[in-house]
Amino acid sequence: MKKGFQKTIFSVIGFAIVIILTAGCGEQQVSNNKSSTQKSRLVAAENIGLKKQLAQKDKEIERLKKAVEKCEAEKAEVKRDMEKDMESIGEEVMKTFSDYIELQQENEELKKQIEELKK
Repeated sequence: MKKGFQKTIFSVIGFAIVIILTAGCGEQQVSNNKSSTQKSRLVAAENIGLKKQLAQKDKEIERLKKAVEKCEAEKAEVKRDMEKDMESIGEEVMKTFSDYIELQQENEELKKQIEELKK
């Protein structure tokens, strides 16, 4: 009977050890699940924050693109105005130069007339 009793005690002790180990692993698994859930929530919150930042950056990019387009349109307008002004200035310079040549020729003719009158 001693052998049967020892077997029973060892069986009970072994069963108790298995239960304790299983319970400990179960707690660790529950802890791991909680930790994993918390990490998932943190990652999800971070993703939401990053998506919001990305949306803001996209809006900023669109705003800047529109500003660049506006600046380019203004630049083109200024260039057209400058070209018109340069053309106008060129015409004015040519007219002034033409007037200068005419006046110079007239001046020469008047000098000749003065010389003839002096004689």
